[in-house]
Amino acid sequence: MKKKNFSFFFFRRDRLPRIVLDRSSPIFKIGIGVFSPLANLTDLMLHHNRLEFVWPRTFVGLKSLQRLTLAGNRLTSLPEAMLRHSAALRYLDLADNYFQFPGYNVAPDVYRFRLV
Repeated sequence: MKKKNFSFFFFRRDRLPRIVLDRSSPIFKIGIGVFSPLANLTDLMLHHNRLEFVWPRTFVGLKSLQRLTLAGNRLTSLPEAMLRHSAALRYLDLADNYFQFPGYNVAPDVYRFRLV
């Protein structure tokens, strides 16, 4: 299977409140700042893909992001700086990933969220 790189363009993307990208077309990696034009995005669902890592600046510019779902991927760790740019984030789902020791490979900032 050929790996897909994720990039997208939306009509009126500045007003898009929610994106759901799940197993229907698996994502293997997400570029740095690819979501940055979506400042009003509140919910980003990236569950059940094949993400193995997340860049520290993947979610830069998402000032309104409140809910981030990364469940069901292949993540083994999260970069320490990944969540520093998401002050509004309140809900983070990391279930069903490949973390070897719960909490050990997760950025310290993660603990301010409701984890499921």
